[in-house]
Amino acid sequence: MFSGYENFILKMTVDDRHQKLSWMDKMDVNSIRNKVASSIVAISSVHLLRLFMETEKVADNKIMWSVIIHLAFFI
Repeated sequence: MFSGYENFILKMTVDDRHQKLSWMDKMDVNSIRNKVASSIVAISSVHLLRLFMETEKVADNKIMWSVIIHLAFFI
């Protein structure tokens, strides 16, 4: 959730009065990997939702494979 917010909306800022979480404002390999993975899952979710909205026009086989691929991204 935080990476999606920072990627697509605005960088999170925390006042000096509040304690900042240790993992915020760090750009290491793991944080970049998590941001990329969450972005891929979000894009896959939107694509899957579009397929579900057009189920009459889309073959069942394509929907099944899209769900499998989405679950692979999610896991």
